Amino acid sequence: MAVTLTSDALVTLAVVKDELGVTGEAEDDRLKRMINAVSRRIRSYCHRTFYFEEDIVESVAGFGGTLIRLSRRPIVSVSSVTYDDAEISSDDYTVQNASGMLYRSTGWAWTARLQRNSVADPQPGSERAAFEVTYTGGYVTEPQVDDEVADTKTLPDDLEDACLMAVVTRYRGRGQDQRIKSEKSLTYSVTYTDGAELLSPAVKEMLAPYREVVVV
Repeated sequence: MAVTLTSDALVTLAVVKDELGVTGEAEDDRLKRMINAVSRRIRSYCHRTFYFEEDIVESVAGFGGTLIRLSRRPIVSVSSVTYDDAEISSDDYTVQNASGMLYRSTGWAWTARLQRNSVADPQPGSERAAFEVTYTGGYVTEPQVDDEVADTKTLPDDLEDACLMAVVTRYRGRGQDQRIKSEKSLTYSVTYTDGAELLSPAVKEMLAPYREVVVV
């Protein structure tokens, strides 16, 4: 069965083949598998999804401040925001597209559970995702343009280049033990990494501006 690019693919097969100087179709499935694998790794490394999608439904917790953040950015448009099934008027908030934030001057409710004490204080860390936001967001990738999802690519060039670089490196290194970090020729020794690393330090540097900080 022929391999197809997944929805989160960040680069097209044609761009990869052009970079590698590969012609014909013999390597197409191999390259598409690599594009899919690298794109998934970038998604995991950056802790975020990049591709454009319409009608995303996301449940978000409130922390009592003026901002709530959506995971897919940039935000293209917001269809609705509800709190415990009650719709909030679009006049009550503004969309900060690039940052993925919804700003509300009167603040968003703190959705934490109440503690069982005399004053029923909110319990930090227990926030429930009581806000439901339906919106369109993310970057349009070149594969999505090819699939006619949208007319124009909006994915930043450095994100596409990071994926391209990682795919090209992996293809050129096929057949080699990707776990090997360093070798010596005399009195032979070898150093292994913890596992096959798809993303080189140079690629990680390119991805740094797009990586989410995850607090555990």
